[in-house]
Amino acid sequence: MQINLPESKTAQKRPAELDHAIVSINQSDEVKLDGRAINVDQLEAAVRDLPEQRKSTLALQADKKASFGTIIKVMDALKLAGVKNLPAFTRDEGE
Repeated sequence: MQINLPESKTAQKRPAELDHAIVSINQSDEVKLDGRAINVDQLEAAVRDLPEQRKSTLALQADKKASFGTIIKVMDALKLAGVKNLPAFTRDEGE
């Protein structure tokens, strides 16, 4: 199932949203943690070091053109880092 996320130019982030960590994978299979590029091999340690509140609310956002292999590697790293519930979304980068 794929979900296209709407984007808003006027929406403001509420303080609670700033506590959520986001791991994203773009169509070129580049991985980012909170908007900063990170190697998949470094992802587990970086997420493990997050405050528990951010780790427990972490979400995965993958472009639907991202490779399945990269998504699986990222999900494995997040699981090893202690992330239990992982909401995941797909979207088109150009939208």
